[in-house]
Parts: sequence; C-alpha cells; structure tokens
Amino acid sequence: MPSRLRDILQILSPIWATKTETAKRVQGRIENIMDFAAAHQYRDPLNPARWRGHLGKLLPRPSRVKQVAHHPAMPYTEVPAFIDELSRNGSVSALALKFLILTATRTLEVLHAEWTEIDLPAGVWTVPASRMKTRREHRVPLSDSAMTVLEALPASKAVPLYSRDHETVGLCRTWPCCHYCPVKTRTISTVYRTGL
Repeated sequence: MPSRLRDILQILSPIWATKTETAKRVQGRIENIMDFAAAHQYRDPLNPARWRGHLGKLLPRPSRVKQVAHHPAMPYTEVPAFIDELSRNGSVSALALKFLILTATRTLEVLHAEWTEIDLPAGVWTVPASRMKTRREHRVPLSDSAMTVLEALPASKAVPLYSRDHETVGLCRTWPCCHYCPVKTRTISTVYRTGL
C-alpha cells in the first residue's frame, strides 16, 4: 500500500465508525486539497483521498456504518400550546423562534433578516438569494401572527445595531438580543430545548 494512502487511512480509520459524519467531511476536505494541488501541478494527479474507486473500496460506506438520526419533530398537536408559551415568554429569542415557526424558514434566514427585506404593508418578507440555501430569492408571505411578532419587536428600524463581528455599526438587524449583537442560533436552540 502506498504511503500516502496509508497516511489517509491512518487519519480516517480511528473515527470512521464512531464519528462517521466528521470523518466523511475530513475525507472530502483532504480530497479537495489534493485535487487543488494536482490541478496546479504541485503533486501527481492520483488522489489517495478520492472516495469513488479508491477509499470507497477500502472503507465501508458511511450509510452502512452509522444511520443518520434526525432530531425528533414536535407533535403538531403540541405546536399551539408551544406558540402560546413563546408569546407569554416575550423575550426576543422567543419572538424569533415564534417567527421562525410561523414562516417555516431556516434559523439563519430569520436571524439575519433585515428590516429592508420586510414589506409590512404587503405582508411579504423577501429573503435575498445570498442567504438562501438554494441561492434563489425567496418570498415569504407573512401571516397576521407573523406580522404581530414583527410589531412586537423592541427594536426600531432606525436604531443601528452592531453587526455579528461587533465592529461594524449600521446593520439594522431585525432581531436584537442586546445593544451589541443579534440573537445567536444557540439562544434560539436553548429556548426550544428548555421549553422556555
């Protein structure tokens, strides 16, 4: 076995069965780096980290090693009570989670929302393509409940908030958790997990 292939297997084998998703990502990154080096003629074109036709013959497929366990969904019959609980909580994190549920969007799409994307008179939120997973602009119709959440926000559209890196002033985010930063993904997760 060539030494480079042995090196790759020495990196991946210890975590392949226990941390399959991480191991697959590491393998993919090594493969990309080796391909880049080969494309720029820094090394020979044979990529020892290539999965197809190479590592795929030496390691078991990730789907056979470990099944993906998705987070359990909340039973739909419990959603109205949870929404009521979020409304009673009143924190900005609870409002952001409520808005996320009412708009059926992704966490980062909600957290990075800006007032300029929201057309209150028309009741539409336009998420720009740059923030969408599909890289296509997405128009989200806002229900009366979603509009009520936006109206309940403590921030004014004119108040500048700090950006995510706490240095650039002027990005008027929709979800201020404090004067210094927008609501964090972890905060919303905590609100959901702890049941408020």
